[in-house]
Amino acid sequence: MSSETIPTFHRGGGRNWGRVWRMILKESREILRDRRTILTLVLMPLLVYPLISIGFQKFLLTEGEKAKRPKIGLGFRNEDEARFVMRLIAVGEGQVSPNRGSVDNPAQPSLPPQEFEALIGEDIEKEVQLGKVDLGIFVESKDFKEISENEDVAVDLKLIAVKGADYATTAVSAVEKRLTFANARLLQERLRVLNVKQRPEPVATKFLLLKPEGGMSSGAVSLTSLIPVVLILMTITGGVYPAIDLTAGERERGTMEMLISSPVPRMDLLFSKFVAVVLIAVMTAVVNMASMVVTLMASGLGKILWGDTGFSVMTLVEVMGLLVLNACFFSAVLLSLTSFARSFKEAQAYLIPLMMISLAPGMMSLMPGIKLEGWLLIVPLMNISLLGRDLLQGMVDPGAAIVVVSFTALSAFAAISLAARLFGGEAVLYGSSIGWGEFLQRPKRERTAATMSAALLTLAMLFPLQFVSVNLLAQIGAISLGARLLVMGICSMCLFMGTAALANWWGNVQFASGFQWRRPHLLTIPAGMLLGVSLWPFALEMTLWLRSWGMVALKSEKFQAIQELLEQAQAVPLPVVLISFALIPALSEEFFFRGFLQSALMKRFEPAKSILLSALLFGSFHLITTDGLAIERFPPSTLLGIVLGWICWRTKSIFPGMMLHMMHNGLLTSLAYHSEDLKRLGWGVSTEEHVPLTWLAT
Repeated sequence: MSSETIPTFHRGGGRNWGRVWRMILKESREILRDRRTILTLVLMPLLVYPLISIGFQKFLLTEGEKAKRPKIGLGFRNEDEARFVMRLIAVGEGQVSPNRGSVDNPAQPSLPPQEFEALIGEDIEKEVQLGKVDLGIFVESKDFKEISENEDVAVDLKLIAVKGADYATTAVSAVEKRLTFANARLLQERLRVLNVKQRPEPVATKFLLLKPEGGMSSGAVSLTSLIPVVLILMTITGGVYPAIDLTAGERERGTMEMLISSPVPRMDLLFSKFVAVVLIAVMTAVVNMASMVVTLMASGLGKILWGDTGFSVMTLVEVMGLLVLNACFFSAVLLSLTSFARSFKEAQAYLIPLMMISLAPGMMSLMPGIKLEGWLLIVPLMNISLLGRDLLQGMVDPGAAIVVVSFTALSAFAAISLAARLFGGEAVLYGSSIGWGEFLQRPKRERTAATMSAALLTLAMLFPLQFVSVNLLAQIGAISLGARLLVMGICSMCLFMGTAALANWWGNVQFASGFQWRRPHLLTIPAGMLLGVSLWPFALEMTLWLRSWGMVALKSEKFQAIQELLEQAQAVPLPVVLISFALIPALSEEFFFRGFLQSALMKRFEPAKSILLSALLFGSFHLITTDGLAIERFPPSTLLGIVLGWICWRTKSIFPGMMLHMMHNGLLTSLAYHSEDLKRLGWGVSTEEHVPLTWLAT
């Protein structure tokens, strides 16, 4: 039979957009036919936002009532002390003059401000502890007398309050403020009597409070930061159910195989599902946005948020555009995860960590003073939240907006491309689910490398163990710095090599092939050493470019702390420092990332993708430090991981990479250790200056 008589399905070239449109309609109808979906989509926002509005109004009213609290209880030992202190408070409040003679009846109860109430008791300290009195005041001066501008006044007061109590803090602040004003007025009257022209406050300050740009009030900043986060999280939530139902749900119902076997390109199938998920997510965003705006305007909270200028239609359109872009990105991410799942429950298990991870950048965007700049431009969800906040405040940087929109669009394209690779794969279609008994059972047949799921699970377990152990060991102060460095290095090596060895032993993996533990060609060792001493200029240059672009997470005080640590490390013998920072990381990290992880990835992906993925995971592992997130470490570490992965693939051994890694770390450590000596000799390399092009070319 000739090839012309064999029916073939065309999966490339031009796309039949009419067919794609019909598939989109079909997928959308399948989602929208569920009444529970429609009820959740429409009724939930209509119920949630009014409840939130009622909560805000209740909160504001409650706080307002607290602010109008009539009295603060002040405890005294006797009436004389109470009369004396309450008059001081009245002077500070401005109700009476320091001149006693100007008051008709100073002993009447209406003299003190109504905010305070004098209470007489025998054991004031006990009553303060029991909460019967907000603040106790003792007059410690034995011979105190009435205040007069004609005589010097020197009286000591002792304030007694419950530590950490909010009401006590309020009482202390109120009393101290009035006593401060009373002292100033008494001093002013005394200087007037003595005919001294010097005013009691040599240096006085005045405040000029300005509104931020865009006509927003200062009190609206926190609420306008919250609105984009709520809308974005609602949009993400709206796409969860459709993404699960159109992928894992199809497989569970047994219809996925029929779709994949149909004469339709797989990308068209996925694209139609993607559009359906985006449609539901955008519908959720529209309903949430409309419900939010109507609720805020009806409840009167709109003026608190946007002031007299109100909420413009253009701002509404811009925020809606951001929500659509965010819906596209997270719909692609959701499909990537759910396409890999074999069942509805498995997809839900995958999405729970995603939702938890999504909360972190959203909450970080609520921090006061945070700006949309630097590395925050490329943090998913956080960049959209900050851009939405700036839109509501009318303070948008066009350059930052272009970067955020472009990066989010590219991320969505990358996520949908990954979903296309996973969608309808044989491992997902025909792989069977296993129980815990089979999962924990050690395989009988020997393998050449660990499975990808086992490798990623081991990596996920290693990360928190490494993070906790390093931070705990860094707090040890009873031993010397050198001993602490060795202990941290040995602990890190045990974690990296121990977890990988245990995973391969449990998976019945051959040691030589599972860790690339082979004897390399003799010439690859010096080649690795040569590369190790020649890669640092590229890493330094990349770090400098990142700093020039503002992609620096560690602040100047953190760099100062690192500099102090380097100075302390110079008192430690150099061999100890090299073992801690060069030898141990080279052995343990190459054993895990290139030997264990990359070998597992090679069984699933082609070499280039395996090398890149292991390098990205290697770079991600170097993001976390004891001082926080160091985004500037990711690109150089990833670049080094690519080189190390390529060498391991070409040589079929981890030993050349170990030599490269050790020489690279050892050289940088030695330069930092002898930095002062090199500067005196004129050989120092500044971390703030670019490397000469001749060095890079060489």
